[in-house]
Amino acid sequence: MLALETATRVAGVALISEGKVQKEIFLHYRQTHSQTLMVMVDEVLKECEVGLNQIDAVAVSIGPGSFTGLRIGLATAKGLAMGSGKPIVGIPTLDALAYNACLFRGTVCPVLDARKDEVYTAFYKSDGSCMELVDRYRVCSPRALVDDVRTRATDGVVFLGDGAVRYREFLQQTLGDVAVWVPGNLAFPRASSVGLLAWHKLRGGGIDDARSIVPVYIRLSEAETRLGLGGM
Repeated sequence: MLALETATRVAGVALISEGKVQKEIFLHYRQTHSQTLMVMVDEVLKECEVGLNQIDAVAVSIGPGSFTGLRIGLATAKGLAMGSGKPIVGIPTLDALAYNACLFRGTVCPVLDARKDEVYTAFYKSDGSCMELVDRYRVCSPRALVDDVRTRATDGVVFLGDGAVRYREFLQQTLGDVAVWVPGNLAFPRASSVGLLAWHKLRGGGIDDARSIVPVYIRLSEAETRLGLGGM
């Protein structure tokens, strides 16, 4: 399983074999995904001595997140999948991010920076091994997120994601000890988490159509908003 993560400023590529991470490259730097992604794919495959025709599927993070990043990742994954004749497996970015905290028992809240003083988020329940989505993916203000947390969980909520990093001071001040934070190596989306979730999905027969799979945006782009497409 070749996995790609480009939904945020983080670029990631991982190779998964039988539920194990063979290699992962994680890059959180100023370069764009269009500059780095295929270079990273090539490095992962070469160092693991695996040809594209030897993989079983291509996994990709499908959002929500950066519109540009999602388009680059999905276009690359589609090209690799269709070029090699392999299936594609899409994984929601919030699911993959929450999976970073799967060993925690309780409520997990991934938070992605949606800009415009808003965040993409959802709530999950973890039993220490399995993660279950208990609410829809949505976009909201940090204040609305705090209000939701107060009604849902008072015994601790694990926050992670670039939105949690950006609004950490606000969340800490308003929620106090209820807010729990993961270590830095787990705070951002990982291609390995995308790949592991996709590996389980593929084992259960879950694949997507490379021609029709689309990003999960949640919110309209600036161009769509200006064109008034929200009511269509």
